[in-house]
Amino acid sequence: MPPRDARWVMPDHTAAKHHVLKAYLDAWMPIVGGSWSEVLLVDGYAGPGRYAGGQKGSPLIMFDAYALRKDREKLRARPRYVFIEQRPDRYQMLAAEVEALELPEGVHVRTIQGDFVEELPRLISGRRQPPTFLFVDPFGYSYELEDIRALVAAPHCEALIYLPTPFIARFVDDPAIEETISKALGGQQWFQARGLEDLAGREAAIHDAFLSSLRKTAAHVRSFEVQSHGASGYHLVFATNDRLGLVKMKEAMWKVDPAAGCRFSDSTILGQPVLFDAAADLRLLETALRDRFRLEPFSITEAEDFTLFETAFVPTKHLRTMTLKPLEASGHLDVQRPAGARRKIGEYPTGTLLRFDR
Repeated sequence: MPPRDARWVMPDHTAAKHHVLKAYLDAWMPIVGGSWSEVLLVDGYAGPGRYAGGQKGSPLIMFDAYALRKDREKLRARPRYVFIEQRPDRYQMLAAEVEALELPEGVHVRTIQGDFVEELPRLISGRRQPPTFLFVDPFGYSYELEDIRALVAAPHCEALIYLPTPFIARFVDDPAIEETISKALGGQQWFQARGLEDLAGREAAIHDAFLSSLRKTAAHVRSFEVQSHGASGYHLVFATNDRLGLVKMKEAMWKVDPAAGCRFSDSTILGQPVLFDAAADLRLLETALRDRFRLEPFSITEAEDFTLFETAFVPTKHLRTMTLKPLEASGHLDVQRPAGARRKIGEYPTGTLLRFDR
């Protein structure tokens, strides 16, 4: 149930989501901020700005991603923020929080009292769209995926969306909200969830329908399950057309420590979860690579692409040193480096060919 008070006690799973938000924006800001003259950050359901315990809410976390950077003056861009909140009392609190901010030179913050569904189309400007990061974290599922897809379709634009599949699964057989669910999930593929007695089957159908719809405009879509005190099925879904954006989001997930008892797993393919943990089970990556390439030769580039796009792991962290190097050292990976390259175990320059021995 959505909280009734203007400010409420921050749930554990919200703290976990905010850890991800901070970790990603810490990496995103210097990349786009160093190359572009303008960047836009939008919080679609900003809330009052702080929780009952005084913790910062998502809009202030997004603001800090630039304002607290020690190297911010070296960045070319000065961010533009848009924080949207519909409920009047929460909006007044949000506006007061923003008014109290010490804005760095050139930074603009706009607060809007309004409906995110109505406001988002006004923030989309097609080919002139600056690099944009959109955070969508409502109570329930009060968004329209078509407009989010339209934003993500623009170059260098990304969205991080909270998908509460257990909550949606409760209502899939209710014809009165069929249109609302279809707008939130981007179509009617979720109809497959109707009539299913198994709750897990309903949730899977909803989850897969959402990801399938996002993939119509986003080349890279990953789903991360938030696990909190036994609760499961709640996902943060990231959508981008930028390879580097995907790399940085996956790196951020692997850096996030468990927050207040919460943990994350890659849930892009349900039934094949990979827990984000300091002690990563790299046997899963080795198995995936062997299943993909069998005994056929493959390039280091193919291995990197497969790891990034088809697994929960990150090439920059898990592939070369943590997976390929031990396999080569043990004699289970044949390596052919290009002519003139140094033949050192663990180094795989462009043009390297690899093959599993068995």
